[in-house]
Amino acid sequence: MKKILLSLLILFLPFELLNLIYKNAEYSFGDNDVSRFKNVPYSIQLANSGNSLGEQMNYKNHPGLTAVKFSLLMQPINYDFHILEQYIDHFTRDSIFIIILSYGEVDGILNDNIYRTIKGRYYQFLKSNYIEDYSLFDRIRYCAVPIVYAEYPFYKIKRRFLKAEEHDEPEEILDAAQKKTCFLEKRLEQDNFLNVFNRTYPRQKQAGLNYNKNYVIKMAKLCNEHNVHPVVVTPPLPANTVHALEKTDYFTAFEKLKSAILDECKNQQIEINWLDYNRSEEYMNHEEWFKDPVHLKDEYCAKYTDEILEAINKTGAGLF
Repeated sequence: MKKILLSLLILFLPFELLNLIYKNAEYSFGDNDVSRFKNVPYSIQLANSGNSLGEQMNYKNHPGLTAVKFSLLMQPINYDFHILEQYIDHFTRDSIFIIILSYGEVDGILNDNIYRTIKGRYYQFLKSNYIEDYSLFDRIRYCAVPIVYAEYPFYKIKRRFLKAEEHDEPEEILDAAQKKTCFLEKRLEQDNFLNVFNRTYPRQKQAGLNYNKNYVIKMAKLCNEHNVHPVVVTPPLPANTVHALEKTDYFTAFEKLKSAILDECKNQQIEINWLDYNRSEEYMNHEEWFKDPVHLKDEYCAKYTDEILEAINKTGAGLF
């Protein structure tokens, strides 16, 4: 019996070690890096939500502030809310929560196929009651034996530990990733921007407006209940992107959403501030500040963040 148990143990340990190595490669590195959520401080003065447009917040010029980014690439707005729910008790009184409302979250909702590719990361740090459609099977799949269900696990391990470059990816992996995610935001090109925009965040008209409105209001209300000041920020866009969106009804839908949120907050006596940079002339006139149709270059992210914090101060909501 002991020999059988020892044999099983010998077989199990390498498998478990491989799972741990894969989890480190998948969830402590790159787009799915959730390590920042493992030791969230209890004295947060400033935090932001969002997807890749939340990731471009850069607080390096404010070392005296306890600032946390709760954003992740392709993060849907419902998980902005669930993450805030889990960590709301970590905020200090009169702190600031910046709700980054991206170009896709007006009347669009993140593509289901993309959501399925990122779902596992939320099992790494969120409590079960904050994970939508939580299941024990998924807990086992994503946390206990992730390598069994992973796609290209050994490439991801190689990329993490052997420092493989993105251009070293086998062509079949690139093709599969692009098909599955309807193209990553970071690979956008101007000529296919609207196509990617509509495929990544399929527009749902009134249903989409209501969905996004409700989650912004939920976040604002939760902040108010815990003496945290919510500020909605719609990030800047370069002129070509603005002009492409103006050929659609995007800005009409945006104004409709903004009015609906502000009116509902007023009716419910929910404090909220809004900083709209979508058509900021300063940024529209400097397309060289952008690395693609929606994202700022790294060297301009701190400037953008500083402007937001200065504007928050002017609203009277800030403590900076």
